[in-house]
Amino acid sequence: MDFSLKPEEVPQVKTSNRNICTEIPVTDSIEIINKIHELEPNSLSGQLPLLWERAENFNVFDPYGNKWIDFSSGVILANVGHRNKQVATNIKNQADINLHNYLFPSNIKYKFLSKLYAIVSKWDYDKIFLLTTGSEAIENAIKLSCNYRNKTKADNSKQIYIVSFQNGFHGRTMGAQLAGGIQAQKHWIPIKTDSFINIPYPDNIFHSADFRDFRRIVETYDISKIACVIIEGYQGGNIGVPPVDYIRELYHWCKTNGILLIFDEVQSGFGRTGKFFSFEHFNIIPDIICCGKGISSSLPLSCILTRKEIADTFPIGSMSSTHSGNPVCLAAGVGVLDELERHNIVQNAQKMGEILQKRLKQLRNKYEIVKIVSGIGLAAGIHIYRNTTPNSELAYRIVEMCFKKGVLICAPVGYMNSVVKLTPPLTIAEDALIEGIDVIEESIQEVIEL
Repeated sequence: MDFSLKPEEVPQVKTSNRNICTEIPVTDSIEIINKIHELEPNSLSGQLPLLWERAENFNVFDPYGNKWIDFSSGVILANVGHRNKQVATNIKNQADINLHNYLFPSNIKYKFLSKLYAIVSKWDYDKIFLLTTGSEAIENAIKLSCNYRNKTKADNSKQIYIVSFQNGFHGRTMGAQLAGGIQAQKHWIPIKTDSFINIPYPDNIFHSADFRDFRRIVETYDISKIACVIIEGYQGGNIGVPPVDYIRELYHWCKTNGILLIFDEVQSGFGRTGKFFSFEHFNIIPDIICCGKGISSSLPLSCILTRKEIADTFPIGSMSSTHSGNPVCLAAGVGVLDELERHNIVQNAQKMGEILQKRLKQLRNKYEIVKIVSGIGLAAGIHIYRNTTPNSELAYRIVEMCFKKGVLICAPVGYMNSVVKLTPPLTIAEDALIEGIDVIEESIQEVIEL
């Protein structure tokens, strides 16, 4: 479903956090938006017709005087706020010195690695594999897991299994989508493999959270050939969160059977859930975690955190990435780590997350079309239904109505594209958060009345 490109006169809005002073979408922007769509593949379209000019903290601006409260974080990226001053200064200063140095050592690389290690060493992570995107981190985590399995098992099996979860999202490259649990995204893959085992995700939304269900499926396979289990701390599409007991049982099952546990923290890491990493909510320590997005709050940077015996199974020169440790991206990463600590941003995410989750539960109790509310911290999903069926059309209308009122949300996601996903910057002020939720409620009311 697409958003309308027809300009519409809308009520003017002016508060300290929002400003809508033109028709929406803006007439003068339509030609540029259409030309961009002509030049790019269709797969890159589908978001609201906003000609994004700049962003500041939790606000997004167009060139025409309009201002939105951002509930997208630019697809869960701007954890420390858009155009964070420290991050931007670090980027500018580093760009004046050097733009790229491949795998050669540099001072900025040491600075970033040292700062991150100081945080993660308490979980016994002593190796940091720098990459560029979340998908790349997932691909390499799978690669490490398979190689580690064959290095530590005598049979050196060619038939290795990777266990993941239905409706999971781990990226858009081939290995990441094979591991993902969204079947509609796999139709293009020419290689059909039975090496990827998909298990119902224990979110108590679409599937029960009984670990016996996991065992019933997985133990029909030769578990000695399973290299890893990969799971999200919350699912990126449906924003479902697994119960603590389930994850702890999964953790102990993996330990008992010598299977690596990978946590995909690309969306959930660096404070999004109210803790630095989502795995902390479950009182476990995964063998590998994959990080991205909020790690830089801006530029392409991701990484894998793991232990030496897992990371060092490949010989020198056999596993690398062209832009691994790009100095400008690492300068942004240093800025993020400094800001998270200096301004207690993770604590703010926890506090604002409690407000967000509480208000959304009130919406669920008040409006029939809000069938389910899911999430943790400053990641939440409003599941929109008509009667007993997920309804994409209503979800799109709500997002579009919010847009016209000065609140920016990405296009609906999740099952049947019926989930309105809310992920504001972790720096969002309480008054802006509450104002944004009020606008969402107004939009729900108006959509119901249409």
